Amino acid sequence: MNKKSPQYPQVTLYEGRNFSVNVYEKAGDSTPLQRSDLSKYGQVPVRNTDAYATSSKLYGWMASAYGQGFTPVGSICTILRKPQGNEENQCYLDAFSKPEIYQKIIFEYQGKSIPFEGLEIYLIRTHHFSDPGAKLCATVFLENAKFLGLINDDGIFNPNGEITINPPSEEKTKKPKATSIARKPSVEKEKPTHNNTKTTPPANQNTFVGDNLGKTVTIFIKGKRYLWSIPTHMNQADWDDIEVQIRQLKEVAK
Repeated sequence: MNKKSPQYPQVTLYEGRNFSVNVYEKAGDSTPLQRSDLSKYGQVPVRNTDAYATSSKLYGWMASAYGQGFTPVGSICTILRKPQGNEENQCYLDAFSKPEIYQKIIFEYQGKSIPFEGLEIYLIRTHHFSDPGAKLCATVFLENAKFLGLINDDGIFNPNGEITINPPSEEKTKKPKATSIARKPSVEKEKPTHNNTKTTPPANQNTFVGDNLGKTVTIFIKGKRYLWSIPTHMNQADWDDIEVQIRQLKEVAK
């Protein structure tokens, strides 16, 4: 029988903050919202909405009503929209220490080195996480700790230290462009052709076929050349779906 992991945040503080504030700005905090509206107002793919909403609830930034949906916590989102002084740092710190599983991790590792593998094993053995759940929980926890500056240069975790917000780099937060999807350095340069004819890739090179294809992008994976045909009419939700899938594949490939 498959194990079910305890509840844990599946998106980072930074992602949860943006989702909660986006929903609050567009829909307020008075009416519970279902998945489709949360996706639209929070600007996340529909299939990832539950992860964003439940994670934001664990951080204390959203509330839920059984069978009705989720609402942002207006008093907190108001601060997160336009914080003054140390308000933002305090909101982040409160959210970081709010999930029950985070409280246990903080108690276990405060003042110690907190390696990813060690944290993953701790979650599996002590708190009965599934392997995928432990991996994702450990990944998000460490990203949050680094985001708040709670892991020093020696790798020591100090949850009582001074908060130093380290926003994700632009490369992590900006939306992917068509030419940057799945780009990897090639192992060897593409061999030049000795004629002027255009090479047509074999059918097994994972190219899309159809009437709605737009721009074709060349990508290199392990030295091999692939063509990726991008459908026309791609919207923001489509790009978000691609970004999420690539991030999940990268986590599996670690």
